[in-house]
Amino acid sequence: MKKFLALLLIILLFLPNLAFAEDALQVVDSNIFIVGKNYGLYFAKVENKSDKPVLYEDGVLDMLDEKGNIVSSDKYIMPRQYHGIINPGEYAYIKTTLSGDSANVNLKTQLNIKSRESKNEYAVFESETTFKYASPYGNNYIYATFTNTSDKTLYGIGCSAALYDADGKIIFCDDKWILEIGVHPNTSTTVRFDIHSSLLDYFKENNIVPVKADAVIRYAIKDDNIIY
Repeated sequence: MKKFLALLLIILLFLPNLAFAEDALQVVDSNIFIVGKNYGLYFAKVENKSDKPVLYEDGVLDMLDEKGNIVSSDKYIMPRQYHGIINPGEYAYIKTTLSGDSANVNLKTQLNIKSRESKNEYAVFESETTFKYASPYGNNYIYATFTNTSDKTLYGIGCSAALYDADGKIIFCDDKWILEIGVHPNTSTTVRFDIHSSLLDYFKENNIVPVKADAVIRYAIKDDNIIY
């Protein structure tokens, strides 16, 4: 009996952490585009609704029919950023490709996120982000310019960018990693993100107009997995 009560107490102690992990990261915006035969793209914005830093560990994207039945599932859905730690009130972008049964615009999406509290610390650089449309055949870029306001030369900076339409819906996101090039203190760097012409063709055919670009530039203040 004593062993049972001790086990029950341990479970009760861990329940708040389990609830925290399940509810902390929430999908606040998402979109799905079928841009070819049996081929689609899923974009999402995930926000940390808790009051603690959270590590996005893994995600499973379920495609549901009208009755809520799971038609297909895609595993290992990860943020479009080098670092998966999201601070309170901040967000990350998710992108994945869809194929086969998943590439169906009539299906609903449900992203199930596995996360946990993190003691590592990350910060976000402010950035100036613009989108330039040149032609449907390439050279269409999002530009994100940021300044290293820290006192260190930084490596491993995670950069992600997104496009939004006139209704404020996400219509694109992607990422870049600045891994082997050091960004020196008080220097500005511009990161370029390419948007494939097939997606822009889809926008044109469906009267989707990109009107706003956004970027998230993240770097580690403290990360036990990084050797400085």
